[in-house]
Amino acid sequence: MAVQATLTAKNTSNGIRSGIEGTWVDARTAAIAAKSLTTFVTQAAVPFQCGRYFGLFDVTSEVPRHSKVISVTFVHPAIGNFSNDDSAVAHVIEHTAGDPVATGDFLDITLNGDTSFGSETFANINSGGANITLNASGILVVQTAVKNGTLAKLGLRSNRDIDNNIPSGNSQYTMSVTTAQLIITYNPPQVLIFTE
Repeated sequence: MAVQATLTAKNTSNGIRSGIEGTWVDARTAAIAAKSLTTFVTQAAVPFQCGRYFGLFDVTSEVPRHSKVISVTFVHPAIGNFSNDDSAVAHVIEHTAGDPVATGDFLDITLNGDTSFGSETFANINSGGANITLNASGILVVQTAVKNGTLAKLGLRSNRDIDNNIPSGNSQYTMSVTTAQLIITYNPPQVLIFTE
């Protein structure tokens, strides 16, 4: 029988934002200006800035190891400091940041050609948060973490960041680092009982 578990991002999760840069290339790579730990998901134009969220989820605190993960929903919390000049979209992605997340983890993603596990428009998120259903690739990331007893590392990037398209306006929002959640539906591992 399937079981559902809800877990919240660790308090060592964080967002990282580039400094203000003269080009979009420099903003995406945080090439020159100092980065900061702040949960702005950002794609800003002239001057340019880029922000990403790096969530850390201790899945085996709620899901027994070797369970079969059936579905995963990324619960995006309500946001603040909202602007959306560029009709932006937030994508759930995998990252390899450390625990705790630090400014040096800004490029611990697949910079170009990153895989989106699910998405929602900034506009819809601004209406009170959003539930983003993860695709098979996203489920596999969580399944691997459950199997190995490791953290599921899921974050957020904007569409212009993933696609490497220069923003035409400023789109951004802030969120609390620990209010993102995962809802995981799974089948527990089978227990075999042998009798003589």
